[in-house]
Amino acid sequence: TAMGWDISGEKDVIKKITREDFVSYMSGLYSASNMTVVVAGGIDPKKSLEMVKKYFGGMNVFSTNKAFPVSEDQKSSQVLLRQRKTEQAHIALGVRTVPLESADRYPLSLLSAILGGGMSSRLFHEIREKRGLAYYVRTSSDHYSDCGSLITTAGVDPKRIDEAIKVIIEEYHNISKIKDQRSKITKEEMQRAKELIKGHFVLELEDSRSVASFYGNQELLEKQIYNPDEIIEKMQRLELEDVERVADKYLSRYLNLAVIGNFEDGQRFEKLLK
Repeated sequence: TAMGWDISGEKDVIKKITREDFVSYMSGLYSASNMTVVVAGGIDPKKSLEMVKKYFGGMNVFSTNKAFPVSEDQKSSQVLLRQRKTEQAHIALGVRTVPLESADRYPLSLLSAILGGGMSSRLFHEIREKRGLAYYVRTSSDHYSDCGSLITTAGVDPKRIDEAIKVIIEEYHNISKIKDQRSKITKEEMQRAKELIKGHFVLELEDSRSVASFYGNQELLEKQIYNPDEIIEKMQRLELEDVERVADKYLSRYLNLAVIGNFEDGQRFEKLLK
């Protein structure tokens, strides 16, 4: 699927899907040359390889359909509003960043953890603890083969949504102004972020399915495969200057906002982004 497309599809389209649609989809993408089989867990490698050859060895090789390349040329901030009657409004506010192959993905992960990676993060403190604006608030850094994003999501009181958006933007601006000593990233924040990422990473890889996904994604999408220790080492080597640099570089880009809530007009939100 192309970036930005709803992978589940629209309701009326799903109802019209036929067997021929599935066959056509499979014949356009499921070539042996376009697949990787990953096996993880308490396995017998020799027996597993024999089974892979038995069940996948007879697959055909053919030219597959290619994804549409992502082309980014953003010239202004964007707002997407989906009107829905809900008790709390849900927002996603962020910036476009970099694809998987960029070395900036590692400091961006630390930046997202410092901003909204847990109860000791800046946004959790400012949005939830200090002002009581949100039921949840978190920031994530995501990367795909040809694009990426850093996004803060929050579930907020509809009556105070404007204030919540303003505070998130203010924190983005504060942390990206690396010459401002008051908002400068501290060594303590860096260490907490590193430990948070490491802890989540290690816990996730206790599950065999996650291990298979971890190596499978690298095999399919990246030029080189790293083991978990190597990735943790990459993160541990990062310095304050690395995170300050990506904060300054990416958080000064055009902001994008998605809102789900009972609001009639998105213009009020567009004004906030300017």
